[in-house]
Amino acid sequence: MARPAKLDTDKRSITVKVRLTISEKKQMADASEIQGVTISDLLRMRTLSTLPTRRKAPPERAALIRGLGELGKVGSNINQIARHLNRQQQVANNNSLDAEIISNVLATITTFSCQILKIIEHGREGE
Repeated sequence: MARPAKLDTDKRSITVKVRLTISEKKQMADASEIQGVTISDLLRMRTLSTLPTRRKAPPERAALIRGLGELGKVGSNINQIARHLNRQQQVANNNSLDAEIISNVLATITTFSCQILKIIEHGREGE
């Protein structure tokens, strides 16, 4: 399902340029990192007293999200390899590859992906 389109009044299309020193930029970046928001959201919070639209993921959660994406790529690659080998077997009538091995690997990847997803959604495993 597609995300609903925003009204023109809700779209952020205007930019504001601000000149800063290197140390001011670093202070702003540090403050936004501590708050867990982007620099833009930090400025909106402090000048307009608004809440950020979303918080940045903490480093541990961001690493899990990246790992889940990489795991998905590995699963996709294994699936492509299996399809290629199955096509070769059909042509050559050669049963050199055990389909059960590939099924087990894909099932393991799926299980591991589900565990990571639970941790991302609910915190540490078992909580």
